[in-house]
Amino acid sequence: PGADSDLRPPPVSGTPITQDDPDPLQSSGLAEMLAASRYSPDLGAHEQLRSEFGPPTLTAQINAWLRGAERAVAELRLLTPSGNSAVELYRWVLELAPDNEAARTGLAGVVDRYIDLASTARNEQRLEDARSLLERARQVADLHPQPVPLQQRVGEVEVGWVGALIGRAEQALSRWDRSSALAALDEAAQLAAADPRIATLRSQAEAFARPGYRFQDLTGDGGRAPQMVVVAPERVELKGASASRTANLSKPFAVSQTEITRGQFARFVQASGRQTGGNCRNKEGTGFFGATKTSRDWRNPDISQSDDHPVVCIDFNDAQAYVRWLSQETGHVYRLLSEVEWQALAANVPADGLCRVANLADRSEGGRGAFGCDDGFKGTAPVARLAAINGLHDLDGNVREWVEDCANASHAGHPGTQAARLSGACSERMVMGRAWHSEKDEASVIQRKAFKADVRSNTIGFRVAMNLPEGPAG
Repeated sequence: PGADSDLRPPPVSGTPITQDDPDPLQSSGLAEMLAASRYSPDLGAHEQLRSEFGPPTLTAQINAWLRGAERAVAELRLLTPSGNSAVELYRWVLELAPDNEAARTGLAGVVDRYIDLASTARNEQRLEDARSLLERARQVADLHPQPVPLQQRVGEVEVGWVGALIGRAEQALSRWDRSSALAALDEAAQLAAADPRIATLRSQAEAFARPGYRFQDLTGDGGRAPQMVVVAPERVELKGASASRTANLSKPFAVSQTEITRGQFARFVQASGRQTGGNCRNKEGTGFFGATKTSRDWRNPDISQSDDHPVVCIDFNDAQAYVRWLSQETGHVYRLLSEVEWQALAANVPADGLCRVANLADRSEGGRGAFGCDDGFKGTAPVARLAAINGLHDLDGNVREWVEDCANASHAGHPGTQAARLSGACSERMVMGRAWHSEKDEASVIQRKAFKADVRSNTIGFRVAMNLPEGPAG
């Protein structure tokens, strides 16, 4: 080496080391613990050696810097202080010997050390320190001659942290624990605020269990329960009987967005082994044209259907068996709606919604009693084909729907609560609404009919409700 060769650092090229932010090692107290053992190059001693023995060789100079860097790593002088940190010492080596493997390995080791420190900070819930330390790991990775693998390593750590927290938030939501979900997302945002997954899940969590919130439970076989929407009507003026009555709804609940489909019911039958009989009526009639047929059942209802049509030829007991199975599969309480709930939802159906929101008997079927519009379907329509009202399809038309209430000819004596009315003629149950065959004589959306619990008709189906869990929705 020439006469200018000594232990003073060479000019360093490339990305500068930035030290504007507070050192997280200082904020965590680690720097103070190591202050007594801080290493500082004794340049005066080297000058004395130089005057006695001449300038050091290139190898000696590099080895001295490598030893200093190892000491600096041990003392956690990683990026600071300026002129006395492991990163700068390794970079000085690489300026003189770009292929020096020890310096390359040392820089990579600094990245790993920052990752370890960040992981410790995260485990101790020092999230700001964890984020800052991980950022410094990324900064050192950028200074390495081969930065990409180290950048990927830092990125994988961050993605893993955030992914675990997102998983925790999703699990909390599956338990209907909105507060814990938001807490996990807050933690994730402190680590990686720009991660788009956090914003997406936060918007779901903030709307969680609020009116309008949509969800699908998972069933035990890995399938999905019906799509549900949370509703919270407050009161309803009960209609369709001689005595009027106002009923109050005290609790929000969830209701299936559509009537239960033939495909959904088929999955239940296959999973449960339930035997469902035939003996299904045509258009609820009992005479020659509406006679009950043993061969007519939910698979063959004598109207054109596919799996996305509402299931028909289902009696009250079949519907109850379905909601019991769904409750067992999901761990949540599914049930039929009460008449109060059904009427509260149907009260929002517009009177002028014929053929737009309601599949009824129309001009395609002909007949004096048919409505003058055309909804495009002679029998049932696929669910959700017509417009929704507050997120719910087919509250009017398509099929009548079983509710849980025992048969009551009048609203007289109704307690005015949200619950199903289980007094009256309980061998019969209430069926609500209009169906695909309903004509002008059924002028109102609110139609109340009582049928024996074992009656099946190709005009009657059902939808389901779910009680919202009592957990900390937040």
